[in-house]
Amino acid sequence: MYMLNKWLYTSPQDFDFGVGAQGPLVYEMQSLLIGLGHEIRHDGIYRLETANAVEAFENAKGLFADGRMDPLTANALLNN
Repeated sequence: MYMLNKWLYTSPQDFDFGVGAQGPLVYEMQSLLIGLGHEIRHDGIYRLETANAVEAFENAKGLFADGRMDPLTANALLNN
């Protein structure tokens, strides 16, 4: 369904990104976060505001809140 989902399950060892990352995977992640009510730019650039939204999501899900998109956070976001 999502590029994010495909990458997570085909290359989990490479799945960890944060501030400074950019591209279609970040764009998809931002779309999911916006769908959950986070007010962030939807531009495919992992800025501090995206990291803050990820951190808030991680806190809400009881995950280690570091603001980075790692396999555990991505799995929780995709299965939310």
